[in-house]
Amino acid sequence: MRVPIILFCALSAFLNIAHTKPLLINSPDWRPYFTYDDTATGYAKELLKYLLEDNGYSYRFVPLPIKRGNQYIKTGKLDVSVLSYRPERAQFVSYADFPLFTVSLRFISRPEHAKIRHVDDISPLRFEFVRGVSYTQEIREKANVLERDVYTSVTLEHALKKIMANRSDITVASTHTLISELKALGYPKTLTIGAYVVQEKAYYITVSKRSETITDPSVFFSKMQSSLNKARQTGVIDQLSAEYQLMLDDVTP
Repeated sequence: MRVPIILFCALSAFLNIAHTKPLLINSPDWRPYFTYDDTATGYAKELLKYLLEDNGYSYRFVPLPIKRGNQYIKTGKLDVSVLSYRPERAQFVSYADFPLFTVSLRFISRPEHAKIRHVDDISPLRFEFVRGVSYTQEIREKANVLERDVYTSVTLEHALKKIMANRSDITVASTHTLISELKALGYPKTLTIGAYVVQEKAYYITVSKRSETITDPSVFFSKMQSSLNKARQTGVIDQLSAEYQLMLDDVTP
């Protein structure tokens, strides 16, 4: 009888290790939602910490550029990422059926191009793409039709500096991300956030379909949604929104 007992103990130990294996979570440099620096974690990062710890999950945030993070979640090197919905992404991640948060997208440019009223207005301008960032189909169709690869930056900060130097004209990002970037750059007078809201965009918790740690995403999402409702009821979300100034939508410094 010793052999079956030993096998049972070994199997129990393996299952326990698998259960306690930390989730690897994408943490791009995306202020004010995520940051590489754990001393200033970001709204989404702190909210995820709350949701995970409320359910007893161990986890580790992995700082990665947006494009590389997308590649890692696709191949299963990451377990969890926060992404906007795109049909092609649904091939390699499972989406929660509730948003974690929503952002408003706005253009940013030098002041002479700030009065954009429609996406069509960007056609004559040099639009700066940032690698790994998801853009609306309309923007992809209207921006730099003949020279799309010419105006591309690795980070939003780099894109803004190119616009300031007149090496590009305009780009787009979430309102509060732009406010954070302008603050970091010292509120340069050569950059202006437009009043026109391009799109309201939802972001979701996603799980890699190749994750070996989360074998049933539906159970994981159910736990996250329950804790998210708890965060609303107990004021955690209001507290984090105030801390990261997400309740403010004033685009002027």
